[in-house]
Amino acid sequence: GDRLARAMVGTISGTTISFGSAAYLEESSYGTRGISLTFDPISNKVLAFYHPLDSSKARVKVGTVSGTSISFGSFTQFPFTGGARDIASVYDPDSNKTVVLYRRDSAARAIIATVSGTSVSFGTEYQITASDIGEFPAVTYDTYSNKVVYFYRSGSTGTAIVGTVDGTSISFGTPVIFETGGGTGYYSAAFDPSENKVVVAYHYYGDTVGRVVAGTVD
Repeated sequence: GDRLARAMVGTISGTTISFGSAAYLEESSYGTRGISLTFDPISNKVLAFYHPLDSSKARVKVGTVSGTSISFGSFTQFPFTGGARDIASVYDPDSNKTVVLYRRDSAARAIIATVSGTSVSFGTEYQITASDIGEFPAVTYDTYSNKVVYFYRSGSTGTAIVGTVDGTSISFGTPVIFETGGGTGYYSAAFDPSENKVVVAYHYYGDTVGRVVAGTVD
């Protein structure tokens, strides 16, 4: 088929899920990479971050869900020139902001997005470290510590770092390694509120099964 990016609304009933009709997120025939969706419960909107391959800038669109369908407004470009690859995003309920993590110019970076109606504004871009590339990103929000926890690959090493949002800016602590050997990839992260732990699942190269590890924010 074509390379046009689409979105669908799913409805859960018991142990099954059904989907409505597809809506175009981006109609670039060159393809779209790095798609990440986050729900903002204050505005009741979906934020879709992505980078069309025929553009020099990444974009965000605001989506509105109605029944089993979703519609998107016009796009807003990220406030910099250059590709934004490996995008991940998470909503911070403590600050009512969305944190966007991505890779640009071979460095892991972060920026705060604020939605108002159907428009999005950005804060100042933050480079997390000088050497970490930020491949295979996954992010979750720890509601016990009110922190963002960002997982990414640095070289072949699985790395985690804690972020603190302050208004439209974000600061990070010291990176911590959660997997050292063999190379990792394809991360997925979640927060367990019953145990107050963050959990990351990932592929470990050379294994035939995935791995998972839990961490505590301190």
